[in-house]
Amino acid sequence: MKRCTLILALLASLTPFRLPAADASDNAAIAAIGEAYVKAFNDGNAKAISAFWLPNADYIDLDGVHHKGREAITKLFADFFAANKGVQVRIDSEALSFPTPDTAVEDGLSVVTNAQGGAPSVARYSNLFVRKDGKWFLATVRETPAATSDRSTELGALGWMIGDWQAVTKQGEKVLLSVEPGPNGNFLIIRRTILSNDTPVSGSVQWIAWDASTGGVRSWDFEDDGGFGESQWKPQGDAWTVDSVHTLRNGTKLSSSQTLTPNKNGSVTVTTANLAAGDQKAGTPEDLVFTRPTQK
Repeated sequence: MKRCTLILALLASLTPFRLPAADASDNAAIAAIGEAYVKAFNDGNAKAISAFWLPNADYIDLDGVHHKGREAITKLFADFFAANKGVQVRIDSEALSFPTPDTAVEDGLSVVTNAQGGAPSVARYSNLFVRKDGKWFLATVRETPAATSDRSTELGALGWMIGDWQAVTKQGEKVLLSVEPGPNGNFLIIRRTILSNDTPVSGSVQWIAWDASTGGVRSWDFEDDGGFGESQWKPQGDAWTVDSVHTLRNGTKLSSSQTLTPNKNGSVTVTTANLAAGDQKAGTPEDLVFTRPTQK
């Protein structure tokens, strides 16, 4: 299992409004399983994952290897988590149907990223759920490679960013980031929220893409208050420099150069330099250290 996603996003949980008509309690039950399953995966908890499978369940992984039975599948997860510390999964559940009252079929897309970075592993999955003794269990799971675009390959060096991040400023404000693949893997999308006393005070959306005209990475930023900006990304070893020019809501031009440096413990340090408002240099903002929400 070389690129095991092991997922399988059981998970109508993220998009319940797209589910076909069915008993609401069944939809809710599978959604709850999905949320718990993803949490167990992101926590690296193979024992918790095993509870969602039937004793005689079948799993065909991304490499086409057949794993039979709960015991074998549990060992597979345990070995995978031991070799891939900090691995995280995100899913997009695309369809859920109920062929019979006691069976459910879910299809979708899963994205697995490693804390060490590198291109994410993307798979299409098909899950068969069976109701037994009033509870839903995974009976079979099939994974196949998802078609990737040239752009997803070019953005692969930023795959380590996918997932949720958080940092706390010296003033106690929380900076929350959610990074996810865009349509067809052609973009990365960063959603930022700043909380003060747990109340949102600002936010933005950033789209990252490969710019074929320059042979580099570029991004576009859109602030909640109407400000906007553009950035050029350049790799510097394991780090990235991001040179930005923003137009604030009042028309002021704000420029800066940030460096994103992955750390050995899985966190990322963001430093800012050359901050200027118009022609006036501004003070140097504090460094921020972003961690995964589950990172200790």
